[in-house]
Parts: sequence; structure tokens; C-alpha cells
Amino acid sequence: MKSLRTLLFLLIGVGAFCIFLYWSFPYDRLKNRLVTQAQRVLGSGLQLEVETLQPNWVTGLELTHVTLRSTTDTKAPPLLAANAILLRASIFSALFGHPWAHFRVELAQGLIEGSAQQQDEGVQITLAFSDVALHQFGVIHELTGLRLEGRVDGESALLVNSAQFKQSHGTINLQLTDWKIAKQSQIKLGPLGAIDLKEKEYLLTHGDGSAIDVEIDGGKAEVTNCTLKGGDLQLDIKGQAFLEQQFALMRLNLKGKVGFSDSLRQLVPVAMFGAASPDNQSYSVELSGPIRSLRKKIGTFSF
Repeated sequence: MKSLRTLLFLLIGVGAFCIFLYWSFPYDRLKNRLVTQAQRVLGSGLQLEVETLQPNWVTGLELTHVTLRSTTDTKAPPLLAANAILLRASIFSALFGHPWAHFRVELAQGLIEGSAQQQDEGVQITLAFSDVALHQFGVIHELTGLRLEGRVDGESALLVNSAQFKQSHGTINLQLTDWKIAKQSQIKLGPLGAIDLKEKEYLLTHGDGSAIDVEIDGGKAEVTNCTLKGGDLQLDIKGQAFLEQQFALMRLNLKGKVGFSDSLRQLVPVAMFGAASPDNQSYSVELSGPIRSLRKKIGTFSF
């Protein structure tokens, strides 16, 4: 009985000590270190902001109001913003050499959940997108000039080898709902300038069938389906993206067709694309070459 009582007191003492460490851990210092490390990876063009970092149960962390901004345009909307990011690690998986963690990104509109597990070949990453609103991603406007609205649902499963990116493989399947080009957008035409879309919105998808499906294997991402249906812009392209360690060096070889509604034809000078297909009044479209110097071609017009 005495030995049992001693063991009980010992367990209570160890438990109390662990609770003390848990609540007294310098989480602010950890937050600053994480932000500093992430900033080194992102470079000087991007700025990461995290309001708080706090414990979430025993093996979890919660980051609140996480924002990624461009340092070149401080007045622009955030490139990415999340109300909260929850991370939870599995202690037992680390003991067997394959650490596993679950994460949950809570956006103002929508949810992204997933997991990451270390494998011998790389990191296995799974993602699930639930009713994610496009307008929250300022990075889209930063890259394209378009203010896109709409929703994304779907999932992806990828095994990413960061040392040998060409050995990564997996699938991406996304469903696109109620996509539209909002007012104050631009269609960039390279050296010819841009077309301003100030006064009117243009619907990109309506009804079912708009989706993006990608299969990644052997250093190549095969775009088996990239379709916009039911709106002012009809798009159907397929092809390959060839993976490289640096995103700007990735090469595209995508081909398909694009069509315009009557209202969009009044805005876009379609005559410069040459003759449309007599069957459905669409134009051939092609994206080729490295990302940093991408060649875009619609009909006979390249830009």
C-alpha cells in the first residue's frame, strides 16, 4: 500500500510538472522564431504576419490571424489570409521514424484540412478543400490582374520530394462553382497593355462540369481536364507541366480552345485572334515555355 501511494504521488508530481511546462512555455518566442525561419524561405518580397501562437490540447498549436503580404505593394489586399491555422502532431508516429501531423486552415469563407507525413521518398501531403472562396487569395490578382470570385471544392494527395522535385507524384481534383471575373479587373496582354474590366462582371462557370484534374508522376504534371463551362468564357485545355526545382523554370505545354460570349466579344478585340472555328466560334489556345517567359497564343495572336 505504501509503494502504491508513493507511485501515485510520483505520477501526480510528474503530471503537475508537465502541466506547468505546458502553460509556461515561451510561445511568443516560438512564434517569433517560426516567423523568422519562414521569412528566410519566403524572401524579401513577401511578409508573413502571425498575431498569436498558443497551445491547442497537448500536442497541438494554434496560430491566429495569419497573413501573407507583398512588400512591394503595401496597399494591396493580402496574398493569403487565414483566421486560424491549427497544427497537431502525432508523438507515436515520430517514434517509428515517420512523423505525422494534421492541420486545419480556417478561412473567413471556407476550410482547408489536411495531413503531412514523412516517408522514405518524401512528404505525403493530403488536402481537402470545402467551400473555399476565391476572393480571399490576393495572389491570384497579383499574378493575373483578375479579381476572381467563386468557390473551390475538392481534394489532392501528393508525395512531395523537396530534394528531387521531379520524383514527386500524386493527384489534384478540384470542382469550380460560380466563378466570375469581378469589376476592377484587367486582362493582361503583355506588350499590348491590358483590357480594363471596370463596369461589368463576367461569369466564368455556371452549373456542373467546371473542374481541374491533374496527375503528377515522373517529373510531369498531366493536366487531364481544365474546363470552364456555362459562362461568358468557355475554356477547355489539356497538356503537361514539366516540374523543376524552381517554380519560374517550370515549363508548360497546354493546348485547347477558348470561346467568348456575345457580351465579352464586345469588350475583347477578337478580330486580332484570326478566324474562329466555324463549328462553335471558338479559338485555339496554347500556353508554352517556361513560367517566367510564358508564351500565350489565342488563334493566330501571340503575347
